[in-house]
Order: sequence, then C-alpha cells, then structure tokens
Amino acid sequence: MSLPVNPDRTPTEVRSCAGTPEFFLQVALFQNAKPVIQQQQKKVIDALQNFSEDQIIDAQPSNNLYLVYNKFNVVKRHYLLVAQQFRHQLELLSLPSFIEIHKYLDKYPTLSVIYNGGRRSGSSQPRQHIQLLQLQPETPLDKIIHSQHRPNGTLPQFEHKLHGFIRFKNEYDDTGLEFTPENVLSSYMSLISSCKIVTQNVSRNDIPEQYPEVPVIQEPQTENEDNCKIAISGYSLFITRDYIFMANRKCEGGFNSIAFSGFAFAKTEEIARQIEEKGLWQLLSDTLEE
Repeated sequence: MSLPVNPDRTPTEVRSCAGTPEFFLQVALFQNAKPVIQQQQKKVIDALQNFSEDQIIDAQPSNNLYLVYNKFNVVKRHYLLVAQQFRHQLELLSLPSFIEIHKYLDKYPTLSVIYNGGRRSGSSQPRQHIQLLQLQPETPLDKIIHSQHRPNGTLPQFEHKLHGFIRFKNEYDDTGLEFTPENVLSSYMSLISSCKIVTQNVSRNDIPEQYPEVPVIQEPQTENEDNCKIAISGYSLFITRDYIFMANRKCEGGFNSIAFSGFAFAKTEEIARQIEEKGLWQLLSDTLEE
C-alpha cells in the first residue's frame, strides 16, 4: 500500500549535477509557478488553520496531527502533518510528534521527514507542520551518511559547522539505535544540544501570532501544560528510517531543509546556474553556524 499522489504539482526539470556526492536540481519550468512567500513576511496569517476536503488525506487527528497534501510541491508525494490544536513552529517537537513520525516511516520506509525550525531554515508558517515526502530510494544525503560507517558524528561536506547525525538500526545494518519513537526523540534532543540550538521556556499564551517574533523571558517558567520550549536558533531537521540529521542555520540563503537531502529547487534558470557553479554542498555549508 502506498500513499496517494499529489493531484497538483509544479512542473520541473530534474538535473543531475556534479558534486561529492552528486546532487539534483529541480528547476521550475514556469518562473511564477510558486508564490514568493517572502512578500507576505510583514503580516503572516495562519494559512494552515483550515483545509478544503480535497486537500485532506486523513481528517482524523492522531497525537494532535492530521495529514494533508502539501499545496506547493514539486514531487509526486509530498504531505504535511499539521497540528490541529495550535502549536507554534518554533516549539520543539515532543514524543507525540515522534510517535506519528515513527508510524509513517515504519509503514512507508521510502519517505523522508523534514522540519524547518524557524525562518532561517525556510519556514514561512506559524502553525507547526512536519513535511513528509518521497524523493528517491537513496538520496545524496543517504549516501553521505551511509558511507560514514559509525553510529553518529559529523559530515565532511559541512566541516567545522554545527551539524550532526545519529543512525538507527535496520535489516541491513545493526549500527546505531533501535528505531523507536523514544529513541528518535532522545536523538533529536541530543542533536539540539550538540548543534548548540539555543532554546527557551515560554508560555504558549505569550507566543505572538506574528511570526517569527517570540517573547524574551526574564524569569524561569514553571513547567506545565501551558508552557513549552521554543528554539531561538534556526535549524534544519531531516529524518529517515535509517538516521536523523540536524544542522544549525545562521541564514536561509535560498534553501529550506529539503535541500540537505541533495535535492534543491530553483525558481529560475539564473538560480540554477549559480547553484551548479558554486555547488550545493558548499552553498548549504555557507548557511550553517560555526
């Protein structure tokens, strides 16, 4: 059984580009195929609050998340797990979210999970949403991590930059942790620490609707259901059945978290040419904190 194909897709031309390893460019065939979200930055509305029936795949929420089609997609299968009860995109992911992530990756192991932690990683919406998409059987990032032959560490493509990966066991390789929601959560929190992602305890009631501003807390908050922990640093998160990868972002640089898979979207031929000339891995490295 497979997940349904997105009914609408932005037409692109896929190009293979030289690199270590090679990467892929998906170049839009029509320059205005995807809206420029940055034009709305001054006043962002909660665009993920309501969906039409034809956009919803599973209307029954599980762990406060329900599955919908990603409206602006360039691959056949690209979905969003969207928070039904409002949670801010800057809030750290918790065990219920990882239970859902584990459920989909365990059932559909060819999927990848991507999370944009803040505007510096490409997020444009305040409501928490987790991306699920199917790229190809082995992405360039898969190849890089599979070549490391160790349970965790950093990658030569992003040398001296704040990033890291942790591997999970699978039927072909017993290196790493058992693939469970609890282990994915603990690995996530470990990377939050090792990648030096700055976090802060806040009251959910104090998180402003105007994304991405967040309150500055002067005093420690009491932990209860109304409080949460948010990321002050921007970060990119990439999870597969085999590993979890995180990178601390100092800027977006035109790339959201999906680009770390080795698949970059270019809106124009000029952007595509710049990526081909400079190389995706170097451009991504330039967006990371040291």
